[in-house]
Amino acid sequence: MTQDQALDLWKQFAEQLRYIRSTEGDIHRDDSRIWDGYLHVWTNEHWMAVLDQVIELYQRYPEYFETFHVNNLKQTAKVLVKHQSGHSRILDTKYYKSLAWAMAMTLDEVWYAVKQQTISRRAQQDSRNNFEKLFDN
Repeated sequence: MTQDQALDLWKQFAEQLRYIRSTEGDIHRDDSRIWDGYLHVWTNEHWMAVLDQVIELYQRYPEYFETFHVNNLKQTAKVLVKHQSGHSRILDTKYYKSLAWAMAMTLDEVWYAVKQQTISRRAQQDSRNNFEKLFDN
């Protein structure tokens, strides 16, 4: 899976969660749209490709991550590496479903944090640009 494909996968997932939040308020652990659309489907390869992007983001911009996000990331990566050849969807097994859910929420929260910061920066640039236009001759 390419970097772009992994980022697209993360984006689709985060946008689905944001849609659920915006229309229903809360995300429920048993939401079939999340499990059937993503968490039951993602293989270890999908997870690792997305986590590689999250790890790279963390290395460049740690300010987007809370301690529990980093802990979820490390624990999930460790499980995936340990079981990469034993089960093609290890996070979809009974023992690791709670970890899959925790990592899913981390993916959502980090994506949202980055997006909010990007929107804020754009708004600041737009307001400066509009202000500067007042003084153009």
